[in-house]
Amino acid sequence: MLMIAKGAYGSYINKELSNRAEKNSSQAISELEKNIPSIPSVTMEEREYITVDGIDYIGKIEIEDLSISLPVIRNWDYEKLNMSPCKYKGSVETSDLVIAAHNYQSQFGKIHDAIPGTEIIFTDVNGIKHEYITTKVEIISPYTENDLYSGNWDLTLFTCTNGGQMRYALRADKKY
Repeated sequence: MLMIAKGAYGSYINKELSNRAEKNSSQAISELEKNIPSIPSVTMEEREYITVDGIDYIGKIEIEDLSISLPVIRNWDYEKLNMSPCKYKGSVETSDLVIAAHNYQSQFGKIHDAIPGTEIIFTDVNGIKHEYITTKVEIISPYTENDLYSGNWDLTLFTCTNGGQMRYALRADKKY
């Protein structure tokens, strides 16, 4: 009986955190979209991030096939990860961007459903759209950080599997 109660409480907490993350991401994406130019300007000064409510965002990630449109926080930590996806490592410029998020349905809970060919768009705060094509989704160990960076992908999105024992890693290459 105690195990059932603990499981129910854990599900309740996870749902509450997911709802908070969804609310935060929704508010942040709304502010970002007001501040990201729809057409990049060569005369505009380049920005690295936009600050919304004290949090620095580097852009937004969109996966239309999975109904994902989320802001991406500049630097990751556990507290920020509860709000929105975060840049974990790398960059668009060096073609090794890694973005982490929780497996909430409001974040990356659906990335394991992506198939090869699924399109991803990362729009930076200067309005530049970087288009990617999913090459694969794999399950990797959370204990071997090298698994996260092994290979030659331009973009990796990752989140926990259900139960948190392993990680889903969506791998993508730039669309040319």
